[in-house]
Amino acid sequence: MTATFSASVLSLIKTIIGAGMLALPWAFGQTGLLLGSAALWLCALLQMFTCHLLSVCVSKLRSTMPAGQPCTFAVLADHSFGGNALARVAVEACIALGCFGFATSYLIVMGGLCPQIAGYMGAAEHSMMASRHFWISLIGFGILLPLCCTERLEALRFSSLVGVAGVLGVVVITCGFALGVLPLPSAPAMPITFLPSMRPPYTSIAGMTEDVPIYAFAFSCAQNLPALIDELDASLATTDSLVVIAVVTSALMYHATAWCGASAFGASVDSNLLRAFPVVAESASGKLAVLAGMLARAAIVFNVGAGFPLYMHPCRTSCSSILFGKPPSEVGFVRWAVITGGLFLSSWGIAMAVGSLDTVMAFVGSTSTMAMNYLLPALFYLALGRSAASRPGPLHPAPADSRSECLLGSGAKATAATHPIGMMLAAAAMVAACTVGMPLLVGLQVWKMAS
Repeated sequence: MTATFSASVLSLIKTIIGAGMLALPWAFGQTGLLLGSAALWLCALLQMFTCHLLSVCVSKLRSTMPAGQPCTFAVLADHSFGGNALARVAVEACIALGCFGFATSYLIVMGGLCPQIAGYMGAAEHSMMASRHFWISLIGFGILLPLCCTERLEALRFSSLVGVAGVLGVVVITCGFALGVLPLPSAPAMPITFLPSMRPPYTSIAGMTEDVPIYAFAFSCAQNLPALIDELDASLATTDSLVVIAVVTSALMYHATAWCGASAFGASVDSNLLRAFPVVAESASGKLAVLAGMLARAAIVFNVGAGFPLYMHPCRTSCSSILFGKPPSEVGFVRWAVITGGLFLSSWGIAMAVGSLDTVMAFVGSTSTMAMNYLLPALFYLALGRSAASRPGPLHPAPADSRSECLLGSGAKATAATHPIGMMLAAAAMVAACTVGMPLLVGLQVWKMAS
C-alpha cells in the first residue's frame, strides 16, 4: 500500500469537514431539531451509498487501466459514456463549479469573521477594519491571488492541519455554550424548537428548502475518493469501511455542532455559527468564552485561507480543459492569466455582494455538489453495469496481485456479481431523484432570493 488506512480516513474526514459545518445550526433552526437530525443522517447515508457505487466503478476501471494511470472523474466519464465529449465537458464543469463554490464560501467566511477578530484586537466599531469588504479585498488581493498564481500548492495542505484543530475546537466550544459551561451574554432572540416552526422572521418555508443542499454541501467528499482509492490500493470492502468511518465520524461532529449550536443560540443563530459566538464579556468566565471563540475564529480563517487556492487550482484546470482542451501550463501566459484573473475576480465579486453563507452553500449544494456526490456516481454505476452486461465475451482479467473483486467472469456474470439488480434500481432511483430535485432546489432558492 502507498497509504495507510488511518491516514486515508483522516484525509477523507478533512475533505468532508469544512465551512459547511458553520451553517448547520442555522439549518437546524429552520427545520427544528427532529427534522434537522433526520435530514442530516439521511444525507450521510445517501453519501455512503453513492461512495460505494463510485468505489465499485473505480475498482472495476482500475483493473483495466495501465499501472500508474490515475482514475479521475473525467476518466470515469470517458469510459462510462464511450468518450463522449459533451459528457466530459459536463463533468469538468461540475468540478469547476463545485471548487469555485467552495472557494467563494471561504471568502465569505473570512469576510464575516475577520471584523470580529479585529474588534477583539481593539479596532473601532465603525472603522475600515470593521468592514467585511475591506478584509475580503485585503486578504483576497494581498494573499490569496498571489497564492492562486503559484504552480505548486502542496505546502498549503499542511497548514490546513491548524484548521482541523480549529474545527474540533468549534465543536467543543459550541457544546460548552449549549451545556452552560461557557456563558452567553443574552438569551437567543428566538429559541429552537423540536418540531418545525414557521414563525417569521427567523424561520420560513423558504429557509427550509435550503437545508437539503446545505447538508449535501457539508458531506461533499466523492470528488477526492478516486485518488484515495488509488493511494490505498485496497479491496472494495476496505474502501467501504473507509467511507463509513469517515462519514459517520463527520456526521457525529456535525450533529453535535448543529444540535448544540441551535440549542444555545436558537433559531435566530447566524448562518455562520462563529459570528454568533460572543464578542463582549463582563465576567471572568465570559472573557474566557470570548477568548476561546476568537481562537476558533482565527483557526478557521487560517484554514479556509489555505483552502482557497487549493480549490482554485483544480477549478482553473477544469476551466482550461473546457475552454482550450489543455491543462493551464500549456495554454500560454495570456490565456492562463485570463482564466486565473477571471476566476478570482468572479469569486471576489460574489463574496463582496453576498454576505450570507447559506445562500452560496444552497446554490452550490443544489447544483455541482449534488451532481458530483450523488448524480454522477449513480450514472457511472449504471453505465458501466450496462456496458458489462452487453459484452458477449470475457472481460479483461484483473491483475494477479489485485484485490479488486470486479471484472471476474463474462459480461453478464460479472454484472450480476458487481452490479446486483437491487443496487441498479437504487442507483436509477438516485438519478431520478437528482434529476428532479436539482432544478427544483435551484428554483426554490431563486424564489427565496426574489421574494
